[in-house]
Amino acid sequence: MVGGRGPLATADSCNGFALPVLEFHQLYSFDRPTLFKAIEKPSGMSAARFRATADEVLTKILQITENAGATPEDRAANFVACRYEAVYLKTFEAFAGDYALTSIDVRPAAVGGDQDVMSFTVSYTSRTTDLTEKYSVLVATRYMNPYLLTRLGPSL
Repeated sequence: MVGGRGPLATADSCNGFALPVLEFHQLYSFDRPTLFKAIEKPSGMSAARFRATADEVLTKILQITENAGATPEDRAANFVACRYEAVYLKTFEAFAGDYALTSIDVRPAAVGGDQDVMSFTVSYTSRTTDLTEKYSVLVATRYMNPYLLTRLGPSL
């Protein structure tokens, strides 16, 4: 959902709860099979391995997006999880190279200025050498609709 949060509704209008009124500008909805169909399966990966990997990746990303979207970090995480295919493709590539997705970190970027720029970083650790590789993308969150400032690339 992209929109705004208004005042609290009265408890009598929300079955006894005081919940915020939400104004929807855009609403995105998908289920797992639809998302998996939208992502191109890497060549050489079996369909079963692709589905298992895609399911694991989506589950990990959704764990960090269980938020109200109230902070720039939340909005950047939500945007990348729902709208940026490259993070999924990089994760499939890492899995094929025997790396595991070990962390996802979203924090203000050092180059943010007044754009509320967030750095979305994924870390992959080799299952055989324990070497960790990190990849980041910068997301501007100042306005209602977040947008990419960079493509996903090796993190410095």
